[in-house]
Amino acid sequence: MSGLSRTSLFLALVVAAASCGGGQPSSVPGSSKVPTSSSPSRPEPTIGPDDIAAIEKTVRDLLEADRTSNPAELKRLTTDEVAIAESWAARIIANEPQPTAELTVDQLSVDSVVAGEAEVTVEAEIRFAGVPEPLTYQSMSLRLEDGLWKVADLKRDGLVLSENAFTEATGRQERNGVEVEVVGYWRRRRSTLVVATVTNHAADQAIGFRSSLIVGGKQHDGDVGPSSVTVARDAALDTYFYFQGDIPVTGKPRLVTSFTWGSEESSFDIPITLAG
Repeated sequence: MSGLSRTSLFLALVVAAASCGGGQPSSVPGSSKVPTSSSPSRPEPTIGPDDIAAIEKTVRDLLEADRTSNPAELKRLTTDEVAIAESWAARIIANEPQPTAELTVDQLSVDSVVAGEAEVTVEAEIRFAGVPEPLTYQSMSLRLEDGLWKVADLKRDGLVLSENAFTEATGRQERNGVEVEVVGYWRRRRSTLVVATVTNHAADQAIGFRSSLIVGGKQHDGDVGPSSVTVARDAALDTYFYFQGDIPVTGKPRLVTSFTWGSEESSFDIPITLAG
């Protein structure tokens, strides 16, 4: 945003604050307290061009962190709720080579700044080499935390993160010493992640090799981790189940998976409660 645009937004905010604060407060019907001129008033927060510049910088830095798949930077630039979802994406990135990517920003405008919260319109896309469709961005909500503007929500690929990433999803089953506990669920435009911890108390290492997600009565086949996962005896592993395609969030999804150890095999059918 140009210096003129920042100044215009700053002046608009000042004018709006002045128009809301004029005149002395009047008494409220039925109230025994009558305000006087000596009543203390709460000062309006001051928003200046520096704040607008800081908000824009956070947005641009986050887009660049997405382009370069930088988990540490994404964590720094986001609130806890968003950082959890971004950490799930990092699990996939850790198991796959990342193609080169090009970032294009066509629009970035700060629409409002009120009481430490900001709304930003973004028109941007990241094109990954060899991937037919780009990652697109439509808007971001930011929150001021400890002097730093952080992304608290965003609309990416037409999906609002807070409506599709369930950071407190739950579901748990144990079969013959192997426990699968669901800790997160993230519906994205092209895929869905079910994030889980697998704990193995069986007599041998446990290997997970196939999975399905049942949503609205329809079965979607997918992978455990990058293709399969191995959990050592008396160990726990944070992993994910990956399902391709646009899978809507409807009803109560179920995770169906299998683990083997030695000559034994156990199947799991876990209802998932979406929360957070």
